[in-house]
Amino acid sequence: MNRLRGKIVKIESTGLMSSVDVKVGEDVFSAFVLETPPTCGYLREGGEVSLLFKETEVSLAREFTGIISIGNQMEGTVSRIDLGKILGLVELDYRGTTVGAITSKSAVTALDLKKGDKVRWLLKSSELSLMEV
Repeated sequence: MNRLRGKIVKIESTGLMSSVDVKVGEDVFSAFVLETPPTCGYLREGGEVSLLFKETEVSLAREFTGIISIGNQMEGTVSRIDLGKILGLVELDYRGTTVGAITSKSAVTALDLKKGDKVRWLLKSSELSLMEV
């Protein structure tokens, strides 16, 4: 499980759902959660939280151009690649923290990744969970 620590900078709620923006370093992640400030004590602007997301939810792009609907797009540097028979684990250095991405071996091979390569990693807002620090 990947974990990043950040500070809530914006919350928009409707019904039982909130869109929460969390600043990690200079980057802002957007997360959709089934909570609102009245139902969740730590959901407040200025509050510190951990962003949690599975390695299998991280997508990788190299030399990416274009517009897509995945808003969480961050830059990282490949620090390690571990290829298995079917899957591959790519570890990225993101602001001094390791972020893991698990994808198919064929996808890692097609990206032609090497240690030290700069890549963009993408994460859907619906795949992030928040945890109180």
